[in-house]
Amino acid sequence: MSNSKELNDIEKEIGRLNNKLNDLQNKIKTIDNVDQRRPINRRISQVQSEVKGLNSRRNQLLESNQKIFIYGANANNYIFALNRLPNNFQKLNKDSNAFAKNGVLTHIPTS
Repeated sequence: MSNSKELNDIEKEIGRLNNKLNDLQNKIKTIDNVDQRRPINRRISQVQSEVKGLNSRRNQLLESNQKIFIYGANANNYIFALNRLPNNFQKLNKDSNAFAKNGVLTHIPTS
């Protein structure tokens, strides 16, 4: 089972916390009184520690994430087709110039 859903949730939370950090840092720039800055500085350090914890959890999930491999006849067919395409293209266009080759490449469907 892949950890992709949990990784996406963690990345969204990290993004939300980073936006909050930016807001707090912008807010602290406008305050001149040191006593008013202290609670904001404490909140910034709390949010930074939350982000650090989420990043470590994210790294653990990435390390334990299962790798997906394709086996079987379809995988062999894909590999065979990908390996053969450049050779077939070169054989079909060996007498043409570079401009004509680029024109052919622009007409190949990508999806």
